[in-house]
Amino acid sequence: MEKIQYNKLVRDKIPNIIKKSGGKCKVKRLTSDGLIAELCKKPKEEYEEYCKAKTSEERLGELADIIYPVLCLQRHLSLSSLALKTHRANFRGVSTTRKYLTLKKSWESILVAYMVVTLTSKSPRS
Repeated sequence: MEKIQYNKLVRDKIPNIIKKSGGKCKVKRLTSDGLIAELCKKPKEEYEEYCKAKTSEERLGELADIIYPVLCLQRHLSLSSLALKTHRANFRGVSTTRKYLTLKKSWESILVAYMVVTLTSKSPRS
């Protein structure tokens, strides 16, 4: 059997699946900080797998894998779904109109524009 080295966060059933298939693995329980650090790595890893997916079933599975660490962080940090949705919408809006920005500006002018919008907004935008 080929030896494979993994050092990554896995879901609860993965160690048992490995053992049932004849493999050996060691697991450890992460600290709170360790969990957050590993959860922050997962969406990038899963996004790369999503981009390689060929079928709609594979894409569905990978999309669920992208969302899962976000939901874990949400639960770990005791944030509501509403808090997540409204925070992003209030600061940058939502992506319902398929806007694609092609304007090239310096980071300084973008930062100034963002600060002006943020400072002049008296109530949350919907």
